[in-house]
Amino acid sequence: MIGKIAEFLGRSLTAEEISDIAQRTHFDVMKDDSSVNYSWWDELGLRVPSGSRFMRKGADFGAMNC
Repeated sequence: MIGKIAEFLGRSLTAEEISDIAQRTHFDVMKDDSSVNYSWWDELGLRVPSGSRFMRKGADFGAMNC
């Protein structure tokens, strides 16, 4: 998929670059990365720290209680 996106954007990537992107965008890595998970909002009082986290897998259909 990364290769297809790069091709769509007119970019060519090496196998090493694709591997790096795949590793950095894995859910388990991103959920702990403060630069993408908004955990820094807690320090500013913009989110209740004990509340739900921003990063969700989204693959569990019906997991949300509406």
